[in-house]
Amino acid sequence: MAELWFGGRIAADSESPVHDPEAILTQDGRILGIGNLAELEQYPEIRERHNLDGAVLYPGFRDPHAHFFYLGLGTFQADLRPAGSAAEALGILKKFAAQNPELCWIEGRGWNETSWPDAADQHAELLDAVFPDIPVYLTRIDGHAAWVNTEALRIAGIEKPAEIPGGSVESRAGKPSGILVDTAMDLVRRLIPADDSAKERKALIRAQQKCYNAGLVGVADLGLTLDRYRDICTLQLSGDLSIPIYGVLTPEAETEVFFRKQGPLNTGKLNLRSFKYYADGALGSRGARMLEPYSDAPETRGLWMHPPEYMRKQSRLNMDGGFQMITHAIGDAAVREVLDVYLEAGVRPENRWRIEHAQIVHPSDMDRFAGSGIWASIQSSHGVSDRQMALERIGAERVAHAYRARTLVDRGIPVVNGSDFPIELESPLRGFVAAAFRKEMDGKPASGFRPEEALSRKEALDAMTIRTAEAQFEEALRGDLSQGKMAEFTILDTDIREAPEDSVRKAQVLGTVVDGEFVYRRT
Repeated sequence: MAELWFGGRIAADSESPVHDPEAILTQDGRILGIGNLAELEQYPEIRERHNLDGAVLYPGFRDPHAHFFYLGLGTFQADLRPAGSAAEALGILKKFAAQNPELCWIEGRGWNETSWPDAADQHAELLDAVFPDIPVYLTRIDGHAAWVNTEALRIAGIEKPAEIPGGSVESRAGKPSGILVDTAMDLVRRLIPADDSAKERKALIRAQQKCYNAGLVGVADLGLTLDRYRDICTLQLSGDLSIPIYGVLTPEAETEVFFRKQGPLNTGKLNLRSFKYYADGALGSRGARMLEPYSDAPETRGLWMHPPEYMRKQSRLNMDGGFQMITHAIGDAAVREVLDVYLEAGVRPENRWRIEHAQIVHPSDMDRFAGSGIWASIQSSHGVSDRQMALERIGAERVAHAYRARTLVDRGIPVVNGSDFPIELESPLRGFVAAAFRKEMDGKPASGFRPEEALSRKEALDAMTIRTAEAQFEEALRGDLSQGKMAEFTILDTDIREAPEDSVRKAQVLGTVVDGEFVYRRT
């Protein structure tokens, strides 16, 4: 039996409502027809009529760069994103600990010292004053540093500062400060008791609902392990997990052995054909690998995470095995290295290999990027949230070569736009606003952050719909409102293609539709 959607705008044209069809007909989770309402109403087996009451129905919004499992797992940890100081972070942690007295570790995520007035005083002893006997492990907002207390350092046997491959134990007065960067995080993280399977599956279900509430009909989960793959399969078979997932595998030993033998697979709800790597760390923690030293820390150029020779070996394995290769690269040195690796491997446009973030691209590398067929997977919200920090880290001259969405598109580089949640909010509307207006949802900065790098509204909308589907090899099935494609819709109260900017920033998700059925309705 079919369902008819009408009474609002059907945003089949991402540029303009002028050619919007009047209605859309769906059946068995797919688009059966789209066009004139009077004609579609003649279909003999219409089970239900959905009057949109003036709302706008879009192709479902998708997030090409996210950490789906960790979004759900974060609901079991203290959320430190609202903290504007170390003192506020401690207040959130105290409240969280009081609400969860059974915990043997205190975990949190989302601190961002670059906006704190007391950032220079962030150290283990601050946590010790509140938690002297229970270990504390708090992940920075970008996921590339941890803040721990003395008890956590003691359990891990960390007694002195150290530089280790791909990371560091930071120093304070000659002792470990409590800040661990990149690979040094594992020295403590590996000691945290593993979550049981029931909790991990609950985390996936919680993440799904948060995504549906935000208007997302599909997500990528970057860094998928073999165990997580099995959890997802179990929940999809039971019907508890319905959101389509583009799984990007981690190259850890067990996962890699299994999938090198298995090869790519696609069940319709779970598409697995990609491995993710890290060329460098993050800008905020000074782990992004730069060609020149940091402006505010001239003793460092950042970190290499996966060594170049390892990356070259993996590129050959992926090319031979038919796997897409996607690599985190934020600094200009890291972007250059990934371009070298991909081009040496003989990458072609049909491979759709991606550079994740591509935040700082040296001008001399833009020509190679533009002619390669390599995709740029950006997060426009990072630009507006990083704007002050980036200026401090690398200075105005290099910021001019950073967060260059407009330049990438103008050079013909395929671009998709995600959020990197839970580092940023799981909001595709926030990503749209950041891409089209170069602003936060509150309208700041008033002039926009480097507004010359803004995308058009069409480009911003395409970057989270059809372009994301293409980047995931799913454009034949998803990404726009065409006959035969999946009935996956995002319904808003605002036409973001033409509404005034302030109205776009206030837009609300009214409904999310997957397989032709509502999975979220605003009440």
